[in-house]
Amino acid sequence: MTEISVTEISVAENSVSLTRKTALVTGSSGGIGRAIALELARANFDVVVHYRTSKDRALETVRELEGLGVRAAALQADLKRPEEAEKLVLEAHRSFDGLGVLVNNVGNYTRKPLLETKLGEWHDILDSNLNATFYTCRSSI
Repeated sequence: MTEISVTEISVAENSVSLTRKTALVTGSSGGIGRAIALELARANFDVVVHYRTSKDRALETVRELEGLGVRAAALQADLKRPEEAEKLVLEAHRSFDGLGVLVNNVGNYTRKPLLETKLGEWHDILDSNLNATFYTCRSSI
């Protein structure tokens, strides 16, 4: 698992004027996204936990974040759909009266040779890794 240090977050925090200490972390119900959310909470950020299908894991992550003394909420969206990405960002803004950080962590991959990858699988990878980031960034401006 990739580790993120509070020092890295502190450096970013000191070099960027954050009006809100609230972060939206996409794909944060588990894995690397969850680790990022927990480290942000340790740095005293409130965190919006995004999930697509793992509601129970997202709610478990929220409870763990709240146990660290920060506010947290779980919000569902399929970020491959621009209207859902926009709704997620707007709801995150409303829930915490603004956002200071957006972490685009969501994405999927295939572990197949290129010639065995179907066109639909390729488009799904592009949608989740590139388009989802574009949709959430565009919505957060």
